Amino acid sequence: MEERPVAQPSRPERLPRYAPIDCVSRIFYLRMRVRQQEGAALPSQWMRDAACSPATSEEYFSGKPEDTALALRRCIGCAVIDVCAAYAVREGVSVGVCAGLTAQQR
Repeated sequence: MEERPVAQPSRPERLPRYAPIDCVSRIFYLRMRVRQQEGAALPSQWMRDAACSPATSEEYFSGKPEDTALALRRCIGCAVIDVCAAYAVREGVSVGVCAGLTAQQR
């Protein structure tokens, strides 16, 4: 089978500015924008202090056993785990790892 050449970007100097956005971060952003437009409060300071930063959010929602284990370990040491648990109950979070619990445990 003949290998096809890979297309090169016409302006590679611009590539670093546009990092790919993972799906979970994009959904979080869109939900935040909708709530902002509806007049609801934006994420609190506790969310910014949480161990589950957008950079690691894939691990919390992938469903893979190794990612789930890593996410659970990260939750255990989180400073805002109690506030996160209250948020998960109030908002009805039904997927992924949240507040040190899997979806089945919640």
